[in-house]
Amino acid sequence: MTLDEAIKHAEEVAEGYEKIKKIVAVTEYECECAEEHRQLAEWLKDYKRLKEQETKPGHWIRIGEEQGACNFTYMVKKCSECGFQHSLVIPNYFCPNCGVKMEDQNRTGHWIHPTEYGLNLPEHYCSECHAWEESDEESDYCLNCGAKMIDQEDEK
Repeated sequence: MTLDEAIKHAEEVAEGYEKIKKIVAVTEYECECAEEHRQLAEWLKDYKRLKEQETKPGHWIRIGEEQGACNFTYMVKKCSECGFQHSLVIPNYFCPNCGVKMEDQNRTGHWIHPTEYGLNLPEHYCSECHAWEESDEESDYCLNCGAKMIDQEDEK
């Protein structure tokens, strides 16, 4: 039985008992059964809506930049589903406003080097999730968020 079939069945049972109740006297059990099937149909509809929302991926839309501490530049993004805007340092794999899971496909970023800001450190960090990579060589992908690293000029 599919979810839609279960919803339809629960509604039909509830409607059947409600029709009978209009014609003949019914027992308390039959009245409760109608109410319980109506409630079950509503719960199943809610569950179906949640499952559909859970599987519908969203994505972050880059809308600008914001200057942070030590002259670091953070990307300002908004949710494709609800429009929620943020410039959080940590990566968001879910929108904190509507809860939609963010799709990681085609995520791109670039390596930011602390030497650009006057810091003498061998590490570099991801422009998307700000995870540090302690290596002299830059990898093609961020190990933390999976963003494909591209040249900063190509990103815009």
